[in-house]
Amino acid sequence: MSDGSIEMLVTALRGWLDALAIRTAHFVAHSMVGVLIRDLALRGPERVLSCTLVASTGFGTKTDADYINGVVTADGCKLLKSYFEKLFAGGSRVTHQLVDDVLKCKLLDDVGSALGLLVAIFVLDDQQSWVFCDRLAELNVPLLVVWGARDQILSARHAAGLSHTERFRSLTTACT
Repeated sequence: MSDGSIEMLVTALRGWLDALAIRTAHFVAHSMVGVLIRDLALRGPERVLSCTLVASTGFGTKTDADYINGVVTADGCKLLKSYFEKLFAGGSRVTHQLVDDVLKCKLLDDVGSALGLLVAIFVLDDQQSWVFCDRLAELNVPLLVVWGARDQILSARHAAGLSHTERFRSLTTACT
């Protein structure tokens, strides 16, 4: 298994893009993948046409560590469903099929171990360890940050202090 570092994950992402012969792309990332796309844009801006980060990690230290650990360790439908209900403004959107599919995925070779490794690196003392607000000015690609006003995992307040420039926009919405 790999070390789970951002560098290793970005290298894997680049390898995947190369294998698919994708030289450039517009990226949309949610949660932790936002950190990877930000790093890809910093290390290889020629590959990134734009970034749209949806409720991305990396904009503040606060996170719901109980939720993250719960999703990773949950091994039954009822328990996993209770965690997933926090992902939606209405818990009724969490279907049995969604929960069942995620549980099946977690049973695949090393998925559970990989998730555990990522959480151990990403969540330290119940805080996000991968924060990159201070490096946003280094991005040389258009950036859109989108957040749900009622996000229960990563607070929309993380995006509140971001500066708005011609190449950066922030949008917080109260979707139902």
